[in-house]
Amino acid sequence: MNQYSDDFLRFWKVYPKRVGKLAAYRAWQYTLKKGLADAEQIIEAAYIFVKTEQGRGDRQYIPHPSTWLNQGRYDDEYEADEGLSKAERLVLDAVRSQSSGDVRDPLVELLSICNGEG
Repeated sequence: MNQYSDDFLRFWKVYPKRVGKLAAYRAWQYTLKKGLADAEQIIEAAYIFVKTEQGRGDRQYIPHPSTWLNQGRYDDEYEADEGLSKAERLVLDAVRSQSSGDVRDPLVELLSICNGEG
């Protein structure tokens, strides 16, 4: 039986340093329970963080996911376009619109780019 929520597992796949999973999940649950952020906001911020210099840098300087969550780093001001390709921006748009169920347009555009049409 999986003890982690689907949204947390999406975050876990995105975050660049996968250590301390249970501690990260506890921090995740606390953040959501207290209404400090919602799942989509955290996942989006993690995706953007991965593209920053710190998120791509030396692993020893990347905070553990529980630290990143407990410090509210999802609220940090990351440059949304820093290092993102057009395809990655489209994936981010799809993540943003997933909760509304309207992911078709960004994904269709992404597929056209992957097929050399965009």
